[in-house]
Amino acid sequence: MTPPVSLTLGPLEPLRPLLEAAVEVAAGPVWLVGGTVRDLLLGRSLHDVDLVLPGDSAAVARRLADRLGGTFVPLGEPRGMVRVILAAPTSLHFDLTDFRGPGLDADLAGRDVTVDALAVELGALLRGPA
Repeated sequence: MTPPVSLTLGPLEPLRPLLEAAVEVAAGPVWLVGGTVRDLLLGRSLHDVDLVLPGDSAAVARRLADRLGGTFVPLGEPRGMVRVILAAPTSLHFDLTDFRGPGLDADLAGRDVTVDALAVELGALLRGPA
């Protein structure tokens, strides 16, 4: 068995208020997924934040856009894929989608690339090492 990896915001700590806003407006579990987790592990800067939720991602994205003064952009169905583009000076955007199945495991199993099957619960990450 592979030992768990400790993950922290590290150099991405300046993004904490934006990530906390995502957790607050979701009012339920939300996971960082895919390349976002990869970039956190590698200490790279983020240009997009990929989030997956059990459902209602469009409503969460609208609330997040309102909270952060961003723009809500619908990307497609059937999983409620939406984007929140933040205003300058940042070039960061959030991509939100509903689970691809009945739960997180099904969502991760449905992703097309192994690195996309990475996930960390955002609230737990903000509370400390995950």
